[in-house]
Amino acid sequence: MFVAIRDVLVKSIGFNNVFEGLRWLGLNNIELAVNKEFKAVAFAYLDLSDKHNLDNLASRLKENNTKVCALLLENDFASEDIKREIEYVKKGIKIAEELNVKVVRINAVMKLRRNWTLERAVEVTVDVIKQILNHEDNIWLAIENHGVVSNRREFLRELFKRTEGLPVGLTLDTCNFYWYGYPLNEVYEIYEEFSKHVKHTHIKNATSIGPKGEYRNYGSVKMQPLYNGDIDLKKAIQILKDGGYDHDLTIEDESLGRYSIDERRKILIKDVQFLREVLKELR
Repeated sequence: MFVAIRDVLVKSIGFNNVFEGLRWLGLNNIELAVNKEFKAVAFAYLDLSDKHNLDNLASRLKENNTKVCALLLENDFASEDIKREIEYVKKGIKIAEELNVKVVRINAVMKLRRNWTLERAVEVTVDVIKQILNHEDNIWLAIENHGVVSNRREFLRELFKRTEGLPVGLTLDTCNFYWYGYPLNEVYEIYEEFSKHVKHTHIKNATSIGPKGEYRNYGSVKMQPLYNGDIDLKKAIQILKDGGYDHDLTIEDESLGRYSIDERRKILIKDVQFLREVLKELR
């Protein structure tokens, strides 16, 4: 495993560009965010639907010894314009291939539409994924446990059951199950259950607003630096390793928004150091 970071976080700490920030942090792996207009959000909204721009970004990444561990898309399979969502993810896969990226982080259904059940959300997600996938693609679609649908344990169980044999995995966000309201002990159980499906991660932490050991309403947490929250990230990462995971640990510190740029820099340096120490101590 290795430490990576979301490109938009690097942009948030005040450097002229992502590469300067990465050098300062001592990192060379990023998650690349691409919006629905196919623009690289943290790279001056460079339009990656233009082959020249895409080649230019690939050259800049190589020149700066920077690798992309995953592409991040912002799709929603509950959208009424599902054709647009399908084309967006298909194009995202092609961009990933051009950049030699093996994982594309996607969303499933972000919110149940009127009269939709969880079963319907699973059906829609599986159907859309099958429309997207091409047997020639060599890319993992890694659905994040994100929001009020795909954070549900039963949704993920059924999703992976119905996509068995397909290149469909999980972007494990270490905090989102806790954000959803699962008790802390159950969060670790969920990591264990789905560890074999993990292809990419978002590493973040939080403290509970309320009891750690009871079910809570979603959103009842306060985001914290990686080294300060309730979640034992060393335990979480050990669970991933035991499950066979050996890819990125991508920093997504959502506490940074309440700090100044100087404070963000100090926190991110400590986040990086914290994860490196965790990696050294794994069994």
